[in-house]
Amino acid sequence: MAKFIYDTVLKHLNEGTLTGSHIRKDIFANGAPDGMYVYHMKHLENGEEISKKIEAVIRKAVTGNYDKADKMYVEIGKSTIEIIDDITETIYNIIDSINGDKLWLYIEHLIFETDNPELVKLGLGIIEVFDIDEDEDLKGYIRTLGACDEFTLFAIFIMSKWKNFRDEVFQLGKTCKGWGRIHAITHFPEELTDEMKLWLLEEGWNNTVMVEYTALLCYVRGEGDKILSSATVSDKALEGIGNLVLIGIMENPSPVDTIEVLDNFNEIKSLWLKKARESKDEKVIGVLRDVEAEIAIQ
Repeated sequence: MAKFIYDTVLKHLNEGTLTGSHIRKDIFANGAPDGMYVYHMKHLENGEEISKKIEAVIRKAVTGNYDKADKMYVEIGKSTIEIIDDITETIYNIIDSINGDKLWLYIEHLIFETDNPELVKLGLGIIEVFDIDEDEDLKGYIRTLGACDEFTLFAIFIMSKWKNFRDEVFQLGKTCKGWGRIHAITHFPEELTDEMKLWLLEEGWNNTVMVEYTALLCYVRGEGDKILSSATVSDKALEGIGNLVLIGIMENPSPVDTIEVLDNFNEIKSLWLKKARESKDEKVIGVLRDVEAEIAIQ
């Protein structure tokens, strides 16, 4: 019997961080296909046929025939991220014509009793429609799944309606190390705390996928110019900014813009080099060597 995904995630949570759990059954890292879709694929509008298929899934589900409903959903042939807007819109449109209690029983099935990531995401997509900010138990389940890179983006969609969204998405950013961290940083709210800004430069820039995806965001939203100009810039922030400078001067193609597109990039590079050469921190010195070596071959 296949293991249910929620149980697997819960089992591998260690003080809030997911370790050693590969949720997907294919070669991709957790969250990779959705991440590639978000950043690299054209987002086409789905036709009415997709909405009708989603509605058929839901109406079958509330009859209690979960196996058939699950099969119908998989047979739509699209990933959940491709049709997430269609899912939420369909639920909005039909919610008054279906039994809400039976819908929630199906959601519980999707979240706790399935071994297919896309079915779990369907459950999260349906939950997105509802206001659950007062349901602490359900919020706890969302946080658990959100700690897994495969589901972080869908947890963020739900959390975006919570009163303390800023704290919740920040926690996800710190918890996740791969695609989940990238998604969390991308969805950080407009107003950031000083703690969040500093974290972006000290740690947030680093992920297990590709630093380039959020390098520019981390520097700009972390107020890198202000931090770098500070007389008390931390070694950790200096190391982080150095890695962003390194990416900016490397000639390897990047999937997105990095900090080399900033008008003052040369000033950033010069100031960083000056401060790094004055540092006694081993990690900063290591990044300095890499930056100087890259400059030397250009």
